[in-house]
Amino acid sequence: MMKPQTLASNIQAMQRANQAGFSLSELMVATVLSMLVILALTALFMNVNRTNAELAKTSSQIENGRFALQILQDDVAHAGFWGEYVPEFDNLTSKASPEGDPLLMPATPRAVPNPCMPYSDWADADKHNLIGIPVQVYRETSPSGTACLTDFSTDRKEGTDLLVVRHAETCVAGSGGNCDDVVAGNLYFQASRTYNNYCLAPLVAEIKPFVLSNTATDFNGMTAKDCQTPIVQKRKFISNVYYIRDYAATQGDGIPTLMQSTQDGTLAHAEAVPLIEGIEAFHVELGVDN
Repeated sequence: MMKPQTLASNIQAMQRANQAGFSLSELMVATVLSMLVILALTALFMNVNRTNAELAKTSSQIENGRFALQILQDDVAHAGFWGEYVPEFDNLTSKASPEGDPLLMPATPRAVPNPCMPYSDWADADKHNLIGIPVQVYRETSPSGTACLTDFSTDRKEGTDLLVVRHAETCVAGSGGNCDDVVAGNLYFQASRTYNNYCLAPLVAEIKPFVLSNTATDFNGMTAKDCQTPIVQKRKFISNVYYIRDYAATQGDGIPTLMQSTQDGTLAHAEAVPLIEGIEAFHVELGVDN
């Protein structure tokens, strides 16, 4: 049998063992370690978020650049497209000299056209210059005139180029699908089929290679290759201006943006609209396709 003194001693020892715990120093060490772990996890989380944000920004810039190049490439690829008409200076079968009589070399540019010249001031020579120079690049100066509703000289970012692209619409007006119907007063282009052709009397060949006008009656004289069937097909005249502005929506927002001002069959280039944000530079180089 256990003695009473021994039993009491064992009970006291068990009580002391049950009451034992962390000391203050151990608790402080554990707290510090926990805080270090939390700080490490927080730093890792912030770094991951920062990396994801940078990747998203880089991906957006790459995609915006690709999209901008695609838009410009598609439009430049159509530059100088005038339906069935090929300017004489660009006609590989022509034997006439580009420096010859303008009547023999229609659409041969004799001067650099101003894309902002009002339509009311267009003479026949201006129309030939517009058709003959479908791509223009401005670097130091900007085109100006009442036919451009945007002041490119103040709206364009310094040190960037301005590109003008002209062509006829790729589809015939009113042909259905995605092509717009003929709109009275809009600017259209129609090519002759009998210019410089020999027609049997009393039929007469066309005396002009094309019509560029906003007046419906100006398109009544063109005929097909049989020299008598009237041509009704005409294409909308397109002129696009591309440049960089140093803000997107509000002046001072610091977001460089690719802008476009379009003369979409109308008689003037409309107010420029933002196309793609994040485009900081725009430089155009022209080459000779030989």
